[in-house]
Amino acid sequence: MTAQWKRLVDHVMGVPEGVYEGWNARDGYDNDNPWGRRFGENGVAWCVIWDWCMYDDVGLAGVVPRFDNVSAFTAWAQRRGQFSQYPSVGAWVNFGNGSHTEIVVGFDADTVYTKGGNSVRAGSTDAGQGNGVWSHATSRRSARVVGYFAPRFPDGVCPPTTDPRDPRGGRAQTSYRWTGADPAPAPTPVQEDDMTPDELLATRVPLATLPTGYVPTVAELLNGAKTAGAQLDQLRADLPGLLLATPMPDYAVLPDGYRPTIGEALNGAKTAGAQLAALSGQVAAQSAAITALAQQVAAGGPVDVDDLVARIEQAISSVTVHLTTTSKES
Repeated sequence: MTAQWKRLVDHVMGVPEGVYEGWNARDGYDNDNPWGRRFGENGVAWCVIWDWCMYDDVGLAGVVPRFDNVSAFTAWAQRRGQFSQYPSVGAWVNFGNGSHTEIVVGFDADTVYTKGGNSVRAGSTDAGQGNGVWSHATSRRSARVVGYFAPRFPDGVCPPTTDPRDPRGGRAQTSYRWTGADPAPAPTPVQEDDMTPDELLATRVPLATLPTGYVPTVAELLNGAKTAGAQLDQLRADLPGLLLATPMPDYAVLPDGYRPTIGEALNGAKTAGAQLAALSGQVAAQSAAITALAQQVAAGGPVDVDDLVARIEQAISSVTVHLTTTSKES
């Protein structure tokens, strides 16, 4: 397994060198960069921010402080015995007594090799404002080198170091240069016969832990899904009957206090509709007969008054009977 310091330096060296800041005619380079935006402090000096993001990218943010200031991380490291005068791979170098930092990616007897953000291409003039990510070589005895913050890696492996008494337990060496990223580990082949069907069904599934803390097996989850499916099918079958048996709301309560169900209300509406249609037919027939007699009277023809009265009384009676019957049945 690749040591954590090696994964870190592989990642750092994999970041393409180049200009990453925005530029405008009034201010020139403006500190607008992807790492500042991600860190939540864009538009400011971002060399420390870049160091922190490199650690965060490989899951090591917990071993370095989330600072944006060189002097602050230097004081933090000194209080914890993690500040050294010797370079080691992965260390944060303090350049210019707090003016800049980069990550150490190599060293030899005379030179420390670093890479960092908010810097300029090697050989260019800084003028107090970097513009991107670049690599540099600096004399280890340069007055610019104040010291190094040397984090402890969680896996306990000490990175290549020049410190003869490195508290992380590493043996001092004269040089280290990065020669390329470690190859990705080959995927572990899946053995189809590693587990029998019974063993698979008996395997417990932590992601499905119940509120009571019980961890079900694969078999229990499958049976539960089967039972739930059957219950859902039964609910779909029962739903129409359950709906028709549901009592109507308060506005449908009858004068005698009886609350009909939805089914009874639908049946009552159907019956009332049929009766109303029959009543309409009878009223129409009687109305036609009365109209014919009225036309006969208007024409001066003979009229059987008794017959006219009888037809009117019959029409009124039919309407009254149907309305009474409909009221009682509904």
